[in-house]
Amino acid sequence: KQWYQRRVAITAGIVGLIALLPPLLDDVIRPPVSDTPLPQHLQQAAAAKVLGLMTENSNLLATIAVENGAVQSLIVVLSNVRHPPSQQHAARTLSYLVRMFTEVHETLKECLGAELLDEFLKSPEEIHKKLTPTQLDKLISNNTQVILAQNSSDDEDMELLQMTEEITVQ
Repeated sequence: KQWYQRRVAITAGIVGLIALLPPLLDDVIRPPVSDTPLPQHLQQAAAAKVLGLMTENSNLLATIAVENGAVQSLIVVLSNVRHPPSQQHAARTLSYLVRMFTEVHETLKECLGAELLDEFLKSPEEIHKKLTPTQLDKLISNNTQVILAQNSSDDEDMELLQMTEEITVQ
C-alpha cells in the first residue's frame, strides 16, 4: 500500500510540473525574441519525458496520470512554441496515452481533427512542426478533462485507483 501511495504521489506531482507554465497566445502570434528556454520549460520537458517513461509500460500509472489531468496539460504543452523539446516529449507521452485509452484518442481527435490526429499517430515527435497558429490557439485554450470508463473486470486495480482519492499532493 505504501509503495502504491508513493507512486500515485509521484505521478500526480509530475503531472503538476507539466502544467506549471502554460504557453501564451502571444508566443504563437509573435515568436519570442530569445531562443533561450526558461527554466520552467526545461522542467516541463523533463516532467513530460519522465511521465512518458513511467506510463509507457504501466496501465495503472497511465490511468493515474490521466485522472490527474495529464492529457489536458500535455495537449497545452504541444502548443509551447518557445521550447520544441517540451512539445516533443509531450507528444511522445500523449501518443502512449492515445494508444492505451480510447477516451484520450477521442479527446485528441476533437482537439486536432481526424486528419491531424492521423499525422500525429504516424510521427508524434514531428507534429509540432505541422501545427498552424489556429491549431496552436485551440491547443492553448484546451480545457478538456478526460474521464476514463471504469473496467470492473480488474478489481485489484480499481481498489488501488480508489486509494488515489485519499492522497492529496501539495
